[in-house]
Amino acid sequence: MLQFDEHVGLDRLVLAKLEAAAADIAAEGWKWCEVKAEFPHGHAAGLRRVYPEAIPQTTEAQERFAALEAEYEALALQHDGEVSDEIAAELERLESAIDALRGQEAYRPEDVARGGAFVTLGHEGAVRIERGFVRPEDMPVVEPSSVVEADDASPGEAPDSEGEAIGSEEAEPDDKPLSDRLVEELTLHRTAALQDRLAGRPDVALAAVVHALALRTFYGVGVNPHTCLKIEAGPVAFGNGVGDGTAARAVAARHDRWAGMLPKKDSDLWAWLIAQDDATRLSLLAHCAARTVNAVRVPWTHEPKRLAQADTLAQAVGLDMADYWAPTVDLYLGRVTKARIVEAVRDGASERDAESIASLKKAEMASHAERLLAGKRWLPSLLRTLEPVAAAHSECANAEAIGRAAE
Repeated sequence: MLQFDEHVGLDRLVLAKLEAAAADIAAEGWKWCEVKAEFPHGHAAGLRRVYPEAIPQTTEAQERFAALEAEYEALALQHDGEVSDEIAAELERLESAIDALRGQEAYRPEDVARGGAFVTLGHEGAVRIERGFVRPEDMPVVEPSSVVEADDASPGEAPDSEGEAIGSEEAEPDDKPLSDRLVEELTLHRTAALQDRLAGRPDVALAAVVHALALRTFYGVGVNPHTCLKIEAGPVAFGNGVGDGTAARAVAARHDRWAGMLPKKDSDLWAWLIAQDDATRLSLLAHCAARTVNAVRVPWTHEPKRLAQADTLAQAVGLDMADYWAPTVDLYLGRVTKARIVEAVRDGASERDAESIASLKKAEMASHAERLLAGKRWLPSLLRTLEPVAAAHSECANAEAIGRAAE
C-alpha cells in the first residue's frame, strides 16, 4: 500500500515524477512507500534497515575477477594520462569482463514484504530512492537463543539482512559497480573522517563505547559484528595512501598530542588518569573510541549490522565527507567508468556540464570533471550521510539511535 504525503505547494509535475518512481518501488513488492519533496530531519529515526545480500560467487569466478581487476589497474597505471584508442579499447574490454563477473545483490523476499522506501528529490531535481527501512512493528520476533551472528552464519543461512548504507542511491542500470579496491579505499577515508568527528564528540563516543561493551556484557556477543567500534582489536590503521588524506592527518596529529601528554610508562597511566578531571578523561575516551571505528567495506565480507551502525554514528556526529574528501582524478574520477564520471558531473554540477564532457576520452573526461566539480562538495553515494537525528530529542536521542541500528 502506498502512502503519499503531498507537501504543501509541491509542484504537480514534481509530485507526478515522484509518484511514478514510487509506483515502480511498489511493483518490486515493498510493503510501503512514502513520498515527499523533502523529508524532515530524523525521518528514519526508530526504523531499522535491511540490506540486499550478495549472490555467492564460485571460487573460480572470484579468482578470475581478481585477476582481471589486477590486469586493468596495471594497464591503467602503465598508461596514466592520455591513452591510445587501442589501449582505451582494451580497458573497455577488461571493464566489460569485470562487470560480467561482478557479484550481484538482492533483497530477501521476506525483507521486501515487511519493508519500505522513501522517495524524495535529490541533487539537481533527480529522484532519490532510499530502500530497505522496516518499522519496529513489522520486525519478526527472534528468540535470543536462535540469533545467529553474521560472521558465524552458514552459507545456507542468511543473517539479519539490512540494506545499502544510509545515504546511498541506486546505480544507473548502464553503470558498473565500483571496484572492490575503490570501495575499500573510499570507506577507509570515511572511517578516518568518522574517527576525527567522533573524537570531537565525547558524549557520542561515551554512548558508542558503552554500547559496544554492553553487547558483550549483557548479550553474550563475542566478535561484536553489531558495532563498528573495533575495541577488541585496537586502532584501525590506514593504508592505500589514505594516511595522507585530510581526515587521517587530523587523527594522527591528535594522537601525537595525546602521546605527548600521557606518561611514558604504561604502569603510570592509571595514576595519571585518576589525577585528571572528568573533561580530560572524556576527551581521551573519545579519542580512543574514535581510533577503533571501522566503517570499511572489504571484498567478500558481509557485515550489514556493523555498516548500519557506522551510518548511524555518522548521523550522530554530523559527518559531511565533503569536509574531508573531494572527487579528484587520483581519488575517484580516474578510477571509475565514463558513465559514472558523467553522472557525477550531472549530479554535482549540471546537465549542461555533463553533456559537454560526454564525448571526451576517459582521461580527458576525468580531468575536466575534476575542474567542474571543484568546490561543489559532490560526493559518491558511498560517502553520503543522511540528515542527523533531530536535536529536539536531546543528546539521549543520539545514544538511542546508536542502539537501534545494532539491534
